[in-house]
Amino acid sequence: MNNVLIVEDDPQELYLLQSFLSGHGFQVTAASNGAEALEKARAGPPDLIISDILMPNMDGFALCREWKRDGRLKDIPFVFYTATYTDPKDEEFALGLGAERFIVKPQEPEVFLGIIKGVFTDHAAGRLVMTCAPPRDEEVYYREYNEVLIRKLEDKMVQAEETKRRLESEVAEHIRTEAALRGSEGKFRSLTRQFHALLDAIPDNITRQSPDLRVIWANRGAAAGLKKEAEDLVGNYCYTLWHARNTPCEVCPVLKTFRTGEPDLEIVTTPDGKTWELRSVPV
Repeated sequence: MNNVLIVEDDPQELYLLQSFLSGHGFQVTAASNGAEALEKARAGPPDLIISDILMPNMDGFALCREWKRDGRLKDIPFVFYTATYTDPKDEEFALGLGAERFIVKPQEPEVFLGIIKGVFTDHAAGRLVMTCAPPRDEEVYYREYNEVLIRKLEDKMVQAEETKRRLESEVAEHIRTEAALRGSEGKFRSLTRQFHALLDAIPDNITRQSPDLRVIWANRGAAAGLKKEAEDLVGNYCYTLWHARNTPCEVCPVLKTFRTGEPDLEIVTTPDGKTWELRSVPV
């Protein structure tokens, strides 16, 4: 059974990769950064290492450099697996450090597995030839390493600027939407006032009611019929105001209209013998 060392600081990514490889017959060892990976590899060398790049303590680039400088580890295939460093120049730098493969996340599981198996096959057949010798000169290494970091910083700045512009655009759109809604609400209130003014001019008893039969608006005809002010009717149950009941009428047209969405007309006789024609329409 081939032993794979995974180096990944994201617990979720580590778990997924570890589960995937274990499920395909690999023995897996895990490390959360380069320093830990070196310590574990020197204690028990794996058959292959798969490493992220952006990690604390020692990142993937520094790990690869140390790996290829170690006499016991340098011939063990080193595979980069990254979602952060995706520029072709990042890959060029990584392979220049001696890495055998550079894989950009995400990959289809079958594709990723095929690459890993291919590395094992090529390594067993002696086909893994280092593209170039890892730089021995400290100055050369750090100059190239700094170029990679600067390029990544520039990418982050570009992404931050794009994010800023996107957020500014979303805020502007939100402001426009709010303004449009305020305009719509203003038009709705104006139309409601006009509608109520028309109903106020009708001498009949007219109210607007909520689904629980509370009065939310009453015209002057309703107020005059009860010898009250219209605002005093608001908030009361219609059957209490007009029929002196504690429950709705047996056949309530308002409830029926709320239930069906259709107009209704019912004739109701009150306890004192008066007959009322109750008509309801959805508004």
